[in-house]
Amino acid sequence: MAIVQNILTNLRTDLLTIDGSGYTNTISKAFKSLRFVGDLTDSDFDACYVGVGRENVTTLDDRLRRCELIVFGLIYFNISTDTQNAGTLESQAETYREDLYILNELWTNTLGSLDTNSKRCVESCDITSITPYINTGSPDRGEVEFELRIIYYRG
Repeated sequence: MAIVQNILTNLRTDLLTIDGSGYTNTISKAFKSLRFVGDLTDSDFDACYVGVGRENVTTLDDRLRRCELIVFGLIYFNISTDTQNAGTLESQAETYREDLYILNELWTNTLGSLDTNSKRCVESCDITSITPYINTGSPDRGEVEFELRIIYYRG
C-alpha cells in the first residue's frame, strides 16, 4: 500500500480511538469520502472524514525526497436542539477541539512507525488549524474542521 494511503488509514483509525476513554467524545464512523452534514442520518453521528490536500516535495538528493502533505479533516457531531440558545453547538465543538489536541500526541507516534523497513518514513504530524464550529444551518448538527501537516520521506 502506498504511504499516503497508509497515512490516511492510520489517521482514520486514530480518530476512531476518540471513544470516551480518556476523551470527552466518541467517534463511531470514519468516512473515506466527504459528506455534507445535512446528508447524514442520525445513526451516522458522531463521525469523521480525512482527505489528502496539497503536497510539496523537496528533493534532498538523487534518492530521497522530503514531502510535506496537508490533510484536511472534518468531525461531524449532533446535539439535542439548543432551545435555550445556550451555545450548545459551540460548546460541543470545543470539546472536540480538546480531544484533537489529546490525539495529536498519539498519531505522531503511530504515523512515525509506518514503513520503518523501507526508505519511507513519517517524521511528524501536527495540527495546523482547527475551526471549532462551522455554521451548518442546522440547529442540532455541527462540524469541526481541522488541518494537519505531515512530513514524510520517500526513497
